[in-house]
Amino acid sequence: MHLLLVEDDASDACLLQNALDGACPGEFNVSHALSIEAALPCLAAQAFDAALLDLSLPGSSELEALQHLHNAAPRLPVVILTGYDDEALALSSLKRGAQDYLVKEQAGGEQIKRAIRYAIERKRFEDSLTQLANYDALTGLANRSLFESRLGMALARARRSGGKVAVFFLDLDRFKQVNDQFGHEAGDALLKSVAQRLSQSSRESDTVARFGGDEFAILLEGSIEPRHSAFVAQKMIDALRTPFILGGGEASVGASVGIAIGGDGSSAEEMLKQADDAMYRAKAAGTGSYLFYTAQMQQETAQRIHTENDLVAAIRHRRSLRLYYQPKIDLASGRLTGAEALIRWHHPVRGLMAPAEFLPFLSPAMATDLDRWVVETACFDLRRWEVEGLAPVQVSIHLANRQWEQMDNINALLALIGKTSRQIHYLAIEVDEPAMLGSAGGFDALMRAREAGIGLHLNNFGAGVCSLTLLARCPLDTVKIDRGLTSGMGQCERHNALVKALIDLSHRFGMKVIAEGVETMQQQAALLAMRCDQIQGNIISRPLPANDFSKWSGDRRATGS
Repeated sequence: MHLLLVEDDASDACLLQNALDGACPGEFNVSHALSIEAALPCLAAQAFDAALLDLSLPGSSELEALQHLHNAAPRLPVVILTGYDDEALALSSLKRGAQDYLVKEQAGGEQIKRAIRYAIERKRFEDSLTQLANYDALTGLANRSLFESRLGMALARARRSGGKVAVFFLDLDRFKQVNDQFGHEAGDALLKSVAQRLSQSSRESDTVARFGGDEFAILLEGSIEPRHSAFVAQKMIDALRTPFILGGGEASVGASVGIAIGGDGSSAEEMLKQADDAMYRAKAAGTGSYLFYTAQMQQETAQRIHTENDLVAAIRHRRSLRLYYQPKIDLASGRLTGAEALIRWHHPVRGLMAPAEFLPFLSPAMATDLDRWVVETACFDLRRWEVEGLAPVQVSIHLANRQWEQMDNINALLALIGKTSRQIHYLAIEVDEPAMLGSAGGFDALMRAREAGIGLHLNNFGAGVCSLTLLARCPLDTVKIDRGLTSGMGQCERHNALVKALIDLSHRFGMKVIAEGVETMQQQAALLAMRCDQIQGNIISRPLPANDFSKWSGDRRATGS
């Protein structure tokens, strides 16, 4: 073993060498330095297995020498060998990074040998713990904890120097598809390859980290300019563009990158949130893009947080939620046939808000609570209208929880409807194409709902990628022609022909057709000629509160409409 002895007393150094040679001849090769200043070049020129350090060196206090040694070689095991029999000093030495503390007069060759071997093993164990605590086990990159620590130190340096720090947050696109297609082992291999490419695309001074899953972060400091940061982000995106070889096949993934630049006044937590927010916006813009965090995003983020908090309170207390109803009429007779229940939120500041303005903020738990409220309210209004003498109409509801089609959720929904409504067949669920076609479990849930007597309407028909084969198998009773197709009627013959073809196809499948978004008499007349069954839109009525809907339908019945 190669040992570095830092000892200013030549006679003590000679005694140590003799003691080691007597206990274990030829086992240790000792290099001697008379001071810590003389030891530092030795550390730069040669690798040592361990160091023996005297604390009573000239020109430095008791623990300064240990600190200098640790700074120069942080992974080198150190045994303190000194004339001080001082327990407090021994504890301080161990806290500062030494692995053992020996008093010269009490240490023989065997004891020194054992201390060196224990120190080496102890240091290896400490390093393994440090590796586990600070590095990702799969890729070997820094983990979130180490990244946040280095980011905090980088920001502290930036505050002193007036410099800048850049944080890049990167998320892989299509990673789930790779896992589904090739399996999780291939997914792990992909993450390792991604880590390697990102490291190769970065400088040695940069920190590349994996935060978990398919999320990575990169830290840059020094001369940070937006143009340079954009170049770095594009370099990372380009590095991941080349297909990966996995399990004998090729897999292509893209990357979306969010960039936050900060300095004096920034915190590590804020910068990570900013980069994360920018990344999600970049992802929404399309694969293979990057985006800088801006002051406008900060305002939008603050507004989103306030909206989410207000929405949580609104769903919990249910005082500011409203259910509006837009009538549907039979196109041939003009008779009222039903209504679509539409959620409205009366925000204390922003006023009445449509679903598109707040539904994106819902968590799955919030969506489940909101769905429960919608079902309970719709069933309550149906019973009240029945008492008031309103002719029975079918109310369709579009649930917020995108996982409603799972069997557990549909069973809970059916149980709730059974408790709150005696006329389950007057309820219908409006289903989007992804929910209908997403999984076998979703199809089974649809069957369960249909068997229970709930109507099933396919929403926005003609605007998605619906498989006609699956459409023929699904237990739908009604389709709703997308408002985008309705609004385009009359613009060209091919557009009208498409709407008519969808109506004819639906009728051949035994389904009724509702055209939504009808605004003009010309659209209504054209749909009547195409034998569309029902229409819904502002030409009939805008969405109405429950009391107004009851009055509107009563007035319509009184006039014979």
